[in-house]
Amino acid sequence: MARTMFGFKKYIPATNEIAEIKRMADNYIKTHTDEYGEISDPQVYYNAIEILAPFSDDLTVANKVAGYKNSAKGIIEKIENAENNKNVFDYELQRSLMDLIQDNYGDPRGLFFKLAETYGTALDDFDENIFSKAMDDIPKGQQIPQGIMTYRDDLKRKTEILMNLSNSYLTEDPATELPGPLNADVYGVFIKTSPQTGAIVNLEVGVVESLDKAPTGYKRTNSRYGRIPVYLNTYVEDKNEVAKLGAARYEYDEDDKMLQLDEGALGWIGSVGETFTRWFKAIGKETLKGLKQEEQEFPLATVRFDYYVVPPESVVKDVKGDSYYYDKNSILWKAESDDILKRYLRETGKNADDVESKVYLGHPDFISSRFLPDEEGKPRIINEDFFGKVIKPGPVPVPADRGIERPPLPKFELQFPSKEPPSSLVPEPPKYIGEKGYETRKIVKEGERIFKPVRTV
Repeated sequence: MARTMFGFKKYIPATNEIAEIKRMADNYIKTHTDEYGEISDPQVYYNAIEILAPFSDDLTVANKVAGYKNSAKGIIEKIENAENNKNVFDYELQRSLMDLIQDNYGDPRGLFFKLAETYGTALDDFDENIFSKAMDDIPKGQQIPQGIMTYRDDLKRKTEILMNLSNSYLTEDPATELPGPLNADVYGVFIKTSPQTGAIVNLEVGVVESLDKAPTGYKRTNSRYGRIPVYLNTYVEDKNEVAKLGAARYEYDEDDKMLQLDEGALGWIGSVGETFTRWFKAIGKETLKGLKQEEQEFPLATVRFDYYVVPPESVVKDVKGDSYYYDKNSILWKAESDDILKRYLRETGKNADDVESKVYLGHPDFISSRFLPDEEGKPRIINEDFFGKVIKPGPVPVPADRGIERPPLPKFELQFPSKEPPSSLVPEPPKYIGEKGYETRKIVKEGERIFKPVRTV
């Protein structure tokens, strides 16, 4: 016991008590290894810190707590780094796909082959550079993050879909004497266009889960691309559900459950049909003679492809899945969450359903050129503080002599990081990691609560 300046005595643990509590903490860790003899769950270290908490004023105990804390942090960082590497990989892949589609969308068969090749290469590279590294770095007793497993499954599925589709063009359908899949309707070409100009903002190829119900945000048209049904995003015009693809206009037919091409657009299609017919003859015996049939091949090469025609007052997502609102002054505001963005749209008299059903994909260069800081240099964020207010962005900076220029689309070769990715590309760490579902941020917070500053007596 020791006497303080006020005459009270403060208990000071004996050396053997401190040694015993440290031995208990060490023993707890040794008896909580996984089947491989390793500590794979950082919670084990934080539980050991709890054991030491009563004597955290002692310098030797404080040092041991710091060591446990670093060990737990090391496990968490390995898991987070695996997720981060996956996110950077996807960022780079999406950029490459955007450029590939823009360069090849005039040739359906060629585009399908190149997409299959790109996804196949990406799957191999992901296994070699991301998945295998995660397997090596993360403790064997710790589960690989579900986000990595799901992403790999999606890559594999897209590769198989596109390879099957591409291979189908090497033979002809005996009934139609046309190359391509025997049942083209199981596939879909999903195209997002600008309601104002009809220009293509994004194009994806995939399978439809149900022939009776189009994917959310799209409606099937009576047009085809490489014999694959075309699906378009729609908007409301004079109480009618319509879509645009270049100069062509579609209107939804309730009886056919399909977007029908406006007959007035057929002459426009015919005016460019000669060039398109030459391509179509190269892959089959049919030509554009069946243009006015119920479903017709659409000459997509005549439609402008532009990532920068997202209309103002629209919802935009980047390749990481973050949501933005593109205001009437052509500036992006990042939403803290989709729920907050929906609430904001409702409050400002706009359609909150756009967050799910009418979302434009923003090219990385579009995002970087439109997500501008405010007058104080702070990022423009839609959060709780905005409720009851109206967004009042500053004007877009315009050089006096040149005006607004569209930045060039970069030509990009797929590369995969060998070092820690830049923080600007890394989202929040996954909320739950590991079989027990502990929350990373809670663990760190709890560890900081337990670890107290060392005091001298």
